[in-house]
Amino acid sequence: MEITFNAFYTLISAVIVLLLGRFLVNKIKFLNRYNIPEPVAGGLVAAIISMFLHNIWGLSITISNELQTSFMLIFFASIGLSANFSKLREGGMGLVVFLVCVASFIILQDFVGIGLATLLGIDPLIGLIAGSITLTGGHGTAGAWGEILEVEHGIQGALALGMASATFGLIIGGIIGGPLAKILINRYQLAQPSTGEQITQRDTTPRSESSPIKFTQFEYPHQVRLITADNAITTLGMFAACLAFADFMTGFSKGSWFELPTFVWTLAGGVILRNALEGVLRSEFLIVQ
Repeated sequence: MEITFNAFYTLISAVIVLLLGRFLVNKIKFLNRYNIPEPVAGGLVAAIISMFLHNIWGLSITISNELQTSFMLIFFASIGLSANFSKLREGGMGLVVFLVCVASFIILQDFVGIGLATLLGIDPLIGLIAGSITLTGGHGTAGAWGEILEVEHGIQGALALGMASATFGLIIGGIIGGPLAKILINRYQLAQPSTGEQITQRDTTPRSESSPIKFTQFEYPHQVRLITADNAITTLGMFAACLAFADFMTGFSKGSWFELPTFVWTLAGGVILRNALEGVLRSEFLIVQ
């Protein structure tokens, strides 16, 4: 028996899974102590329930992907809007070393993926799908390149394989990364734990509206702030600008040497918009001062 959720029930189900993950992380000390992401905690429970429903009663749940592309692009736009060049400059040489290490591991992922695919006698492109495309790029990259690999390169099931690899990487990364980060932070005393009073004060103190740069909410996502009509319209406007830029650049670059998936252009649009607006707002603030 197959149960199909339309776009609305799919959205409701996703929200329930996220709320379940938040509840589990707040109630189970292990998950909270080692910073296991809420989507991972809730998603694991949902996956286990889905597996039991299928194996015991033969129930299969099919969800809608109508909202997937739009939400994915908005997600990447938000990531781009959180990229602050001035913060990157503050990272100094340590950030450069970190970027070199990350880039090296990305290349290593592809070498391992292609090498294993070759040894197993399958298409090396499948090794790329199970390599940096998904383990570094995540679901967005898997969705974008999966379709291209299926249509242009004839890799059947590339999209499904990409989503499975990205999900595996997300879960394993969350399970391993949280505890490992906790161990390293404690061993090298990289941060001092905040008291409950400090955390409450940070999260419940409204953000000052007098701040000249109104992008600090990306750096303090748990800080309480007022949701006003102006803020909502501004945010929607920035998302729309990023999507419009991405749509234009996708069509403009199609067939050229710099052709990129739409989500990459969305991300780039967010980065450009964030830093351009911040530069203008900062300049205006300095003039007023």
